[in-house]
Amino acid sequence: MNPNGYKTRRITYKKVRKELYAMSGGRCPVCGRRIQNKNPSDKASYMTVDHIIPKSKGGTRKYYNIRPMCERCNRLRGTIDTRYYLDYKSKIKRI
Repeated sequence: MNPNGYKTRRITYKKVRKELYAMSGGRCPVCGRRIQNKNPSDKASYMTVDHIIPKSKGGTRKYYNIRPMCERCNRLRGTIDTRYYLDYKSKIKRI
């Protein structure tokens, strides 16, 4: 129950991952790599749940602040703002 006394529907993490995977079409929104929700053969293609605004910078766990991302992109991005990360990534590709 929440503080107002109403029952809240508990959404499982497994269900959230499944919905994010379906919404993304099985691809990382940053690099376009195919991601796998379960038992990946390649660790870099494992789907992680990314917080668009990092929790360390005040981001929440709400649906509007999460998205699927491959392990590689999520690790490289860290707590950098997504816009700066994409700009940095595009400069690296040109070199």
